[in-house]
Amino acid sequence: MTSTPAPLALRIVPRPIESVPLLRMVPAAFSLLMVDLARRNGIHWDAILGSEIASDYKPKPRVYLASCAAFDLAPGECMMVAAHSNDLAAAAALGLRTGHVARPGENGPGTGEAAPRVPVDVAARSFEDLADKLAT
Repeated sequence: MTSTPAPLALRIVPRPIESVPLLRMVPAAFSLLMVDLARRNGIHWDAILGSEIASDYKPKPRVYLASCAAFDLAPGECMMVAAHSNDLAAAAALGLRTGHVARPGENGPGTGEAAPRVPVDVAARSFEDLADKLAT
C-alpha cells in the first residue's frame, strides 16, 4: 500500500496536548490506509478506530460508545470532532464533547457546513484552528 505525505496532519499531530488521547475514528475501509499513512509519516496515534470496533455505523449510539469504551473513558471524557452537525448531535446526545470543523464547499459549491448547525463545545475554521483551540 502506498501513501503520500500528509502535510496538514504533520503540522497538527505533534502539538503538545498530553492530557488528551489522540484518537481517530474512520470508516472500516480506511483503517488500513490510516495506519499506513501514520507509519510512513511518523505520526504516533494512541489508536485508529474504525467502525469495525462497533460493528456498525454512525449515527448509531454503539459506534460512539464503543470508541469511548476502547479507552476505558466515559463519554464526557471524549470529544467527537466532525464536519457534519448530525454526527455531532448524535455524539452530544450520548454525553460526548463535540468539536466542529468547518468544511464549506466540501463536495462542491454550496455544500458542506461553514459553521455548526447544532450547539458544540468547540467550533473551528480548520483542523489547525481546532488544534490551537484545544492546546490552550
